[in-house]
Amino acid sequence: MIYSVLQKVSTAVWSIILTAGTGFAQDSEPLTWSSQADHSRCPVGPTALWIDAPDVEACMRFFSAGEIKSAPLIVVLLRGDRNAFVKIHPSKIPQNTVEEQEKLAKDARKRVGLPVISLARPGTYGSSGNHLRRRQKPEFDTINATLNALRERYGIGEFVLVGHSGGATAVGAMLTYGRRDIRCAIIVSGAFDLLERARWLRHLNGRREKPGRDTTGLANPYDPISHTGGIAIHPERRIVVMGDPHDTVTPFSLQKKFAENVRLLGHQVEVHRIKARAPAHHYPGPTVSLDMVKPCLRTN
Repeated sequence: MIYSVLQKVSTAVWSIILTAGTGFAQDSEPLTWSSQADHSRCPVGPTALWIDAPDVEACMRFFSAGEIKSAPLIVVLLRGDRNAFVKIHPSKIPQNTVEEQEKLAKDARKRVGLPVISLARPGTYGSSGNHLRRRQKPEFDTINATLNALRERYGIGEFVLVGHSGGATAVGAMLTYGRRDIRCAIIVSGAFDLLERARWLRHLNGRREKPGRDTTGLANPYDPISHTGGIAIHPERRIVVMGDPHDTVTPFSLQKKFAENVRLLGHQVEVHRIKARAPAHHYPGPTVSLDMVKPCLRTN
C-alpha cells in the first residue's frame, strides 16, 4: 500500500519535471508577455532557450517547423511590434499559444521549402523582457545571443533572416552586429533613422516634438542606420529591402536611406517597392516576404 502510494507520487513528480522541462503540457495555454527572466520558470526544451551571455539573461521562446538539427540553412522570422498587446490579458492575444505559433511556422515552411524558426522578440509570445523597451540595445543583444545559442544547440549553418517592421529593424541590427552567418536578409517595412522617423510621425499626427526620443519615448535607441560600418563582408549575402512608398508607419524614404548607406559600403542590396494594405500601407501580408526567400538565395 505504502509502496503503491510512493510510486504514484514519484510518477507525478517526474511528470511535473518533464512538463517544466519541455513545455509540452502547456502547448495550448496562453504564453506569457513582458515577464522577468527566471531560469527556474523557463521551460527549456524544444520551444525555449535559457540565454546566459555577456549583458544578457533571458528566457527566449521559438517555434520551429522542419528538421532544424544540423540544418545548413534556416529561415528565422522576426515579427513586428506588438505593443498594442502588452496591456491585454495573454488569453485575449491572438495566436498566443505554442500550438498556434508552431502552426504559423509550419505554414511558412511549406511556402519557403526550408526549415523555419519563428523567434519571439523579447517580451512577446513567452520570451522574457519588456516589449515597451524595444529598439534599445538590450533587445538586439538578446536576439543576437539567441541566434548564437540556436546555432550551438542545433548545429545550424547559416540563417535567412526575415523581418517586418520592428522585426525588420532587428534584422538590420543583426547585420550591424557583424554576423557572418547571415546568408540572406529580407527587410520589410523596416524602421530606420529612428529619431527622424519619430519626428516625422509626430509631425504627421499633430503631436508635440520630443527631440532625442524614439516613438517609444525612450532616448538613445539602437539605430542600425548609425552602425552600418559593422556589417561584415559576405560575398554571397544579399540584402533585400522592401516597402510601400505610401507607408505611414515607417517612411519608405528612410528605408531607402538605410539601403543606400549599406550599398555604399560594398554590400549587395536591392530595394523593392511593394503594395501594402491601406490605410497605413505598412503591412503587405506574410507571403510577400516569404516569397522573396528563394530569389534571395540565388547567386548572380
